[in-house]
Formats: sequence, C-alpha cells, structure tokens
Amino acid sequence: MPAPCPPPLAVASLLIAAALGGGLGPAVAHAQPPGEPEDEFSVDEANDVRTIPRYAVVVGVSDYDDQAIPDLPVCDLDAKEVYAALTDPNVGGVPKANATLLIGKDASRNGVLKALNALRATPKNATVYFYFSGHGARVGDQTYLIPQDAEASFLAGSALSQNELNRYLEAVPASRMVQFVDACFAAGLRSDPSKPTKAFAADAEAALQSFTGRGRIFFGAAGEDEEALTAPDKQRSVFTLHLLDGLKGGADENLDGVVTAFEVQAYLDRTVSVEAAQRGGLHSPRVEFPADVVNPSRYPLTINAAALESRTAAAKLLRTRLNALEAFFYAGKLNLARLELARDLVKRPEKALAGHERIARDEVLAAIDRGSVDARMSLALDRMGAPSLPAAPKSMHLRATVPAPLTLEGHDRPVAAVAVLPDGWRAVSASADGTLKVWNLATRTCDRTLGGDQGHGGKVSAVAVTPDGLRAVSGSADQTLKVWDLATGVCERTLEGLASNVTAVAVTPDGKRAVSGAWDKTLRVWDLSTGEAGDPLEGHTNWIAALAITPDGTRAVSASYDNDLRIWNLTTGACERTLTGHSNSVTAVAIAPDGQRAVSASGDGTLKVWNLADGSCERTLEGHSEWVDAVAVTPDGRRAVSGAWDGQLKVWNLSTGVCERTLQGHAGVVNAVAVTPDGGRIVSGSHDDTLRVWDVFEPDR
Repeated sequence: MPAPCPPPLAVASLLIAAALGGGLGPAVAHAQPPGEPEDEFSVDEANDVRTIPRYAVVVGVSDYDDQAIPDLPVCDLDAKEVYAALTDPNVGGVPKANATLLIGKDASRNGVLKALNALRATPKNATVYFYFSGHGARVGDQTYLIPQDAEASFLAGSALSQNELNRYLEAVPASRMVQFVDACFAAGLRSDPSKPTKAFAADAEAALQSFTGRGRIFFGAAGEDEEALTAPDKQRSVFTLHLLDGLKGGADENLDGVVTAFEVQAYLDRTVSVEAAQRGGLHSPRVEFPADVVNPSRYPLTINAAALESRTAAAKLLRTRLNALEAFFYAGKLNLARLELARDLVKRPEKALAGHERIARDEVLAAIDRGSVDARMSLALDRMGAPSLPAAPKSMHLRATVPAPLTLEGHDRPVAAVAVLPDGWRAVSASADGTLKVWNLATRTCDRTLGGDQGHGGKVSAVAVTPDGLRAVSGSADQTLKVWDLATGVCERTLEGLASNVTAVAVTPDGKRAVSGAWDKTLRVWDLSTGEAGDPLEGHTNWIAALAITPDGTRAVSASYDNDLRIWNLTTGACERTLTGHSNSVTAVAIAPDGQRAVSASGDGTLKVWNLADGSCERTLEGHSEWVDAVAVTPDGRRAVSGAWDGQLKVWNLSTGVCERTLQGHAGVVNAVAVTPDGGRIVSGSHDDTLRVWDVFEPDR
C-alpha cells in the first residue's frame, strides 16, 4: 500500500496562479476543454510570455504547533521545489524579489495573509502564483487551509477560511489564475496515522470547488472516493511530483516552448493515474475550466526554455533565409510564383517534404548560401510546377459535376471577407478573430497570418489586394485600415483618422489608392503612398456595407444599409447617380469586367443587375430564400456568384437571370465570395469560420 499522509485532516497542495477579480464560487466543468489542443504559440508569442510580470507566494506546512494536527513531512519539500521552479527563469520566471517562500514558523496564519495582502500591489497584467501545501479541512459548510499555527479545536479563528481567502484574492488585480489541488478535504478533524491512505471524501468535491472562481482553471488530484497519494521514496506527493515535471517542460507536447493549461491537463491525465496504480492506489486527476476561459490551449502557465531556445534559433535562421529569398524577388531574380514556392519549401518541416521536394528545397538553400539564383535552382522550382501568372480569362462554362469543395480551416471566428490574388492560387481572408490569413489554394495551407502586435485591435471586416498581388489593404472595427506586405507579413502603414468602424475597402486598378466605407455613412479615398485621405464622400443615410471600383479606376459604387447604391466620381468626389430598387439593405456589390454593369445583393433576398451608364435595373435575380450577403462576377462577365444566410452559394447566368447551380457545404452564413482570375474556382468565406474552394467552371472548347 502507498506510504501514508494522514487522512481526514488531509494534505492540500494548492497552487493558484494569479487571481482574477472574481469570487471563489463554483467552477463550470467541461468534459472536454474548449479550444484546439494543437494550438501553438508562435516564436514571438512564446518569447512574449517571458515578459509577463510574475509574482509568487509559496507556502509549505510540515510541522504543526498543535499536536492534534499530524505533521506532513513532504509539504515543506514540495513547497521548496515549487518555489525553485517558479523562480527559475527558464520555468516560472518569477524574479526572486517578487517571490515569497513561507515554511516552518513563517507559514503562520498572519504570515500567509500578509503575503497575500502584499499582492494587492501587483500590476493588472501580472501572473500571480500562490502555492499552499499542507492540511485542508471542511467543517460544516466552510472550507479551510490549515496554517502552521492553527488550532484544531478552533479552526474558525485560527485557519484560513475560504471566505477570508476570497477577500484577499479578490483584491489582487492580476489577470490570470489556475489552481492545482493535490489533496482531499474531510468533514472534520480526525486523525488515524495507522491508515496509509489519503481518501478523497465525497464532501471534498464541494470543498475543492469552493476554492475555484471566475477565470480560475481548477486541477484536482483525484476524483470522488479516490486517494490522493504520496511518494515517500521520491519525497513528493504523486500529483505534485508530476505537476512539477509538467510545468518544467514535460507537458509541452507540441514543443512550442510554452506549457499551457491544456497541456498540463493532458500530461497529468497520462502520468498520475499510472503511477498511482503502480503504487497500488486509484488516483485520477480531474480538471474544470470555467466558461470564461475560452481556450486552455492558449493559456500559458510556464516556459519550456530548451524548446523555446531551439525554436528561436530556428526561427532566426528561417527569417534570414526568407529575407534572402525576398531580396532575390525584389532584385528581379525570382518572380512571385517562384518566390512563394521557394518560401513554402524552406518553411515546411523535413518530414513533410517528399523526395523531389527535398531536392528542390536543397537547391533553394544552396542558392541562399551562395547569394545568387542559378539555373539549378530555377530548374528545380520549374520541376515543382511553379505556376506562371494566369492568362487573360477565357469564356467558361459550368462543370457537369462539381466536386466537393476544399475546406480551409484556421480562423476561430467568422470569415468576413475574401480576396483572391492575381496569381490565382493564393487568397487573403479577413475574420472577426482580428486577423487576416494568406492561403495557398493549391496546398490548402495557411502561408501566413497577418496580425499580432502589428495587427488590428478589432474584428477585420474587409480586405482588398493590390493589382500586383504584393499588398493587401484591410479595414477593421478598430477604425483603421492597414497596408500589408504579403511577402513579409509586415504592416507597412496604418491609415488612421476615422471615427467609426471600417466596413468596406477596395483598391484602384493602378494600386495607388484605396477607398473605404464605414459606419459613419461616408467613403474616404486614401493615398496609399502617404496614408492621407481626402474629404469624406457623403450622401448615404446609413452605413456602407460594400464597395467596388470600375476597371478604369474613375468611379466607385457603394452599397449601403439605406437600401441604395451610389456611383461616385473618384476625381471630383461627386455622387453621380443613386441606384434605387432594393427593399432592404444592400449588402454587397460587384462590377463586371467591362465596367458597364454592376450586380448588387440585398437583405431583400434578391440580386439586381444595374446599367451603370443610365442607372437602370436590367434584371432582378430571385432564388435565395434569405438575406443575400455576398456577390462576385466571373472574369468573363457572364455569371455572378452569390452567398446568403442560408449557407448556400448560387451561380447566376447574367444574360438569362437563371440560377444555374446551387452550391451547398457551409454550415453558416456565407459572408464573402470571390472568383479566381482564371475564372475556374470560387472561394467563399462563412460564419462557420471556414473558407471553401469550389472547382465550378472549366474553359469553353
């Protein structure tokens, strides 16, 4: 039988990492924690975790003054090890000046409360660790942690009650919390050292939950009617032994250098019950994630320094190599297609490369080392099928059978807008998650995420790309536009000065200007080289939902929630014409390649085809049963593609007004549609957080 710690006045190892402002109420349990376990911190994000201010109070009680309370030899040892781990710059990263270790006589009631009181001075963005290893008890409806000077006969006045801890923890302004409890709580103060168990009593469940609260992830050592065991041969309790191993890097499953709450849960699930079984006991950790902890796999606890240093070095080398490739591109030695293929080969892990891809990758690396592009590298990339720029669009027809769409996943909020690059094999998406993503439509991978420190501070509502495919312009609820270098992912410029959410953006055919629409009912024309905007274009009586620019760059067409479209002269800023006919908000607009017609989508469930010369409505397209939110015109000008709230896309013949095909696949509102420049594929974005690529058209024979 495993070696004992005395039972009902049970050992409690409580690690509270930070204190959000909430009280110590019951936590909300999730059978499976939210978030994706494969979520990975980028190298920059992982290094940023190191910069979070950190504080710690570590308490261990092995020797009690009151002889009625059994001593617990492992608690001081556990506390010292936890203190060492938390103050290790390569693990917890708490400066020793910010850390307090209370053991022996220092672990008194007043000592603990004074240390907790000092945490009131911590900054709001801090992580605060509070570790307690000692006895815990439950008497009636009250739960206690037992300090060194507690009296067994007078816990109410000498122990640390949950209510008292509540008051102190609620006063701590730090913004992150996680709890680890290696204990059981019992209904009273009883002691029988002859029994080598630490049984987790049924009422202990409620006791442990009383130490959880808003934003505080809870890790319990054992479930109901199980034993929380110790390992005297290792001078640790079983749970804390593996907790320390996990926090020191053993739990870093994806080796991204950050140990997260999700990874610690998985690690403890794998290790604690196995060791408990080897010691003849039953001991399975339990975990609860409160509802306001949205994604435990993005909830950092500690650093795995070895993995992070390795990734940082690899990232530095990769960045150097990518910079070299971009220098080749800007020197005219690589076209954009070859640049992107070379970048993809250099970025992909070794195990993801096939034999011929590895050969091509090696030629690219050799060229980088030489500092020049030679025939061998060019030939290797050609053999990989680096695509050339697409030819002028051909007349297309619908495929007899449309295959199932390809799904692109990566956003964790709805996709609001999509733009396809001129090369036809990349697309940029904008999302309510605050990021943009650059997608390779051939490999179905996300090549780059545009965001982070340079990113928008709110949902991204709109995106457009420049005609050369080198840049994207995005608009956001943070009331700014940003200009992105797609080769590097760098935000080159932030366009500021608006006082409301940006909801639409388009780029002129010469790539020199962008036009934005916003909640303030106005349009602005921006000089992308200077970041300056002209006077607002006023006329709409409700917010702007969408924009399109004529192929000659002289006019813009805006769609608004006032049910109208307006045609604007971009030289004079004058509104030349108002297009009236929809009975509900106009949500989207696209202009045909000849510049003579526009197609609008509306909340009235219809699309309308407009003659831009005289403002007449040539045709109304009916077939959607719900609000239509997106529209695009094919490069040959013969068809329009729409997306609606019913999750469907429809392909319309603009000459006949007939719906030629309905495409189903999204599980939510279709917010955006775009067509590749060769006219072959449709790219759609949805409220279901995904993009889908539809191979719908093929050239006429």
